[in-house]
Amino acid sequence: MTEILIYLLPIFILLSGIVFLLVGKVKKNRLFNGIGIGIIASLLILELPSFIEGFVKGFSEL
Repeated sequence: MTEILIYLLPIFILLSGIVFLLVGKVKKNRLFNGIGIGIIASLLILELPSFIEGFVKGFSEL
């Protein structure tokens, strides 16, 4: 059960960032726009090292 949550949580965070970004653009609200950009940027910063590690492991096993 926790493994599913580990994979789904970043997807939900990304979707919430996209929703904030779109709402900020439609309503022309800079605060929501900034929150959306901040959520997406922080998700990239937190998830990128794991992605790179898995990418390197995948290619080194060939």
